[in-house]
Amino acid sequence: MPGEPPNTIFDYFPDDFLLIIDESHMTLPQLRAMPGGDRSRKANLIKYGFRLPSAVDHRPLRFEELEGILGWKDLKDIVLDQAFDISANVSNTHVEIFNRYQKTKTARGENQLMTLVKKHKKDTKSIFLSATPSEYELKLSDKIVEQIIRPTGLLDPITYVYPKSGNYDSLILSIETLMKKKPHLKEFMDGYSLKDGIEEVFAGGDEA
Repeated sequence: MPGEPPNTIFDYFPDDFLLIIDESHMTLPQLRAMPGGDRSRKANLIKYGFRLPSAVDHRPLRFEELEGILGWKDLKDIVLDQAFDISANVSNTHVEIFNRYQKTKTARGENQLMTLVKKHKKDTKSIFLSATPSEYELKLSDKIVEQIIRPTGLLDPITYVYPKSGNYDSLILSIETLMKKKPHLKEFMDGYSLKDGIEEVFAGGDEA
């Protein structure tokens, strides 16, 4: 019916499903922008007679509708029927059709609200995963959990910074220490002088 939100995958989920949004600082803006891009394209097609005005109903879910379905926003706070405002873009070819279509404006808002009430997932829980959450996610969150370790459970490795001196003794010492800890690496050094090899590599780099 005119004004109804489209069917989505959420229609197949129970009322108490768990929604996990990864990289929410990027995902949510994309969900906000998608209906606007669709409407802009449809407006031009309708204006020049390539689509009927009813094409505005073949659209993705508006972000406000998504908020209502998932319980992020109260249904009474949703501005209804934003997809309808196309009067300025209707071509002369479609004026008569549009005039008939315009009479459904009140019904469109009612259809939209009734459908949102049916689609509302009252017990849904949402988790936003982001290293840089926006104010929107923080405001919606009842509890914020900060993870300060790497996902693997390992701490970040310790990094040593040595002064640039042109002396490779510390590098050679580090490699020799590594060889003692991991003897299996010695097979890569057979017949190879560590110090001479390093000097040869750096000398070759200078020539290049």
